[in-house]
Amino acid sequence: MNVDKPIDGQYDPYFKPFVELVKTNFLEAELKQNLNDMSNFLAGITVEQWNHAYQEGKWTIGQVLMHIIDVEHMFVHRAFWVQREMGSGLQSFDHDLMASNSISSKCTPARYLALYEAQRNYTIAFANTLKITDWDKTGTIDGKKPFDIRMLYYVITGHERHHLNVVKERYF
Repeated sequence: MNVDKPIDGQYDPYFKPFVELVKTNFLEAELKQNLNDMSNFLAGITVEQWNHAYQEGKWTIGQVLMHIIDVEHMFVHRAFWVQREMGSGLQSFDHDLMASNSISSKCTPARYLALYEAQRNYTIAFANTLKITDWDKTGTIDGKKPFDIRMLYYVITGHERHHLNVVKERYF
């Protein structure tokens, strides 16, 4: 899928750093590369590293991965909602609240990885069902924060890259 970058000013500026981390318009290739990079990275860490937080009050690597999965899940849901023209009603979410209520304390690294891979494969599969005109379909969060489907997919891609960079910089 070749999808042009979202245009500055047409989405919440909060997401700009994630969008800017995506360097190509070939989102499927980027999403698959992220999947490969993350899977290889996670395969090389120990259980001790998995459960390590670089600072008091920060997430462990496992919790960071669960956060990536949660956000990706929510953004694909938003894309689905907008593509199917389900109307208004999408709300913002508190990623800290999601993290505190996640299954992360019950997951082994292998289960995290399986959940991550399943989510990413669904993300790609859903994107491949979209027509060219679907990428421009828009919605709002809380009735005021505009987005389109293309922005959601760019954020999914850049958000993961951002967190993998942070983990590599601060945890090792």
